[in-house]
Amino acid sequence: MDDTDAVAGASYEPPTPSSEIDWERLLAHLPVIAAPEFVAGVWVDMEHRDDGSWSMPYVELSAAALAFVASASAAMFPFDYRQWWFDGGRRLVEEPHAVDEATLDDIRRLLTLHIRNDRFMEGHLLHAFESGHMVRVLQRIAALTRDT
Repeated sequence: MDDTDAVAGASYEPPTPSSEIDWERLLAHLPVIAAPEFVAGVWVDMEHRDDGSWSMPYVELSAAALAFVASASAAMFPFDYRQWWFDGGRRLVEEPHAVDEATLDDIRRLLTLHIRNDRFMEGHLLHAFESGHMVRVLQRIAALTRDT
């Protein structure tokens, strides 16, 4: 384990080095996501269907948010992201400036966590965009990759 990881004691190493990720592909989304007019998505209300059933509310992500997710998938990797969250990964989300300490491996864990969590917690990704967290993640990627 790299001692510089923001979550001490983590054993959630990616199978491929972070240096092999095309970070510029992700960073291309920063100007769009950081723009004041950016809309990540909308909640679609419950709907009564013709057959008598009800649809549950769900989030419809914008084309720009979906494009970001498609680019971010290259950085994702399988690991126990829920355990990582409880082992300290949550700090990178809950403490606004903690992401400033994140390594590229931490960023990959965060992206995996957010995208996977959205599959089980409707609206998770929308919140990550609307709270400014995804912009902070992209800014951290820029600081780590463009300063070297």
